[in-house]
Amino acid sequence: MRVLWIVQNGGNYKKGIIKGTGGLSRKEGSLMGAFRFLLRKGYEYVFMPLYAAYLNKKNHCSIEGDAIVKQPCSFAKKCAVGSRTYLKNTVIGEGTYIGRYNELVSTKIGKYCCLASHIIVVNATHPIRDYVSFHPAFYSTRCQAGFTFVKETCFQEFPTVDGYSCVIGNDVWIGENVTIISGIRIGDGAMIAAGAVVTKDVEPYTIVGGVPAQAIRKRFKDSDIEFLKRFQWWDRDDSWLYANAELFKSIEVLREKYDYPGNEV
Repeated sequence: MRVLWIVQNGGNYKKGIIKGTGGLSRKEGSLMGAFRFLLRKGYEYVFMPLYAAYLNKKNHCSIEGDAIVKQPCSFAKKCAVGSRTYLKNTVIGEGTYIGRYNELVSTKIGKYCCLASHIIVVNATHPIRDYVSFHPAFYSTRCQAGFTFVKETCFQEFPTVDGYSCVIGNDVWIGENVTIISGIRIGDGAMIAAGAVVTKDVEPYTIVGGVPAQAIRKRFKDSDIEFLKRFQWWDRDDSWLYANAELFKSIEVLREKYDYPGNEV
């Protein structure tokens, strides 16, 4: 619950809001804390292993029992989630695998993506231009620090793209210890080098790296990229992928077979 409190600012008193216990005694607060602790541990050690086993059987997934999944989340077939990865409001496409100790909130991930470990999608931001202060008390009514000086929110704290903090395309590779700022779209076939901080959209089939992440080079020549964007091999069924897996060793070989006049790729 929330209780009102008073802050003094240059002799002028203003009402603020702070999160509190709603008048609970110390003993009652301790019991409530213990109850919440037991619920959390029950979720992690009882519900999640059962839920992971259900998904693994239903969708032929490989989800570790100690992964932390907060609904709503969606898992397509043949996806994998590593140990202690935290997911909330996240969609994972077919064939995508995610390593350990990631934190992905409000993220849409396409098909056949490769995510390493310790990747974070930051779903909120602070103003870095025009505003005098970074502190949310000057632009937000959410009371992140327990108080606010404004009557209405005047800065977009949670940038989104298609309703998600981050949208990751298909066949994307993200290295370890990558941080992605909210409101980012990562194109099909892109690669993000380990340790990068992604602050702007990444074009399809582009390799980026650094802090902040900058384009290093394209993965293929422009004509190859245009072919792959049209071809969208990730939408083919398993039988087609099995039959054509050998062609994936070379973009030239794949194009030689499927990119010719009159062929609907």
